[in-house]
Amino acid sequence: MGYKPTEQYVRIIGEADLEGLEAVVKIRPISRGYYQNLLSKNDAELYPQFIDDLVKEWNLEDDQGPIPPSSKELNRIDSTVLGAIVGGWLKAMSVPHLALNVRHEPGSTLTLVAPPDGS
Repeated sequence: MGYKPTEQYVRIIGEADLEGLEAVVKIRPISRGYYQNLLSKNDAELYPQFIDDLVKEWNLEDDQGPIPPSSKELNRIDSTVLGAIVGGWLKAMSVPHLALNVRHEPGSTLTLVAPPDGS
């Protein structure tokens, strides 16, 4: 029986002007090819794929109410908020998984979390 990576997620918690923001994003397993392909995309291609493939939950809301983590709702999401979530994910992908309680600029903390229910 071989090694199979277990799913791992990181909770991105906003600070400063993003205080209250929380998102749970998948960090493992992600193949090197998928990672490189995703990073080679422009924002218009990257954000929808990122949301649909990797975001498991978040607490985003607007005047219409809660925003489901779906690319179909992309036009409801503030670009600064989405950039912070993607930036937090990139930071999590670049640090050792045992040291995820680290500060990330701009204004978020990364914490390794168990897979959300239903994953």
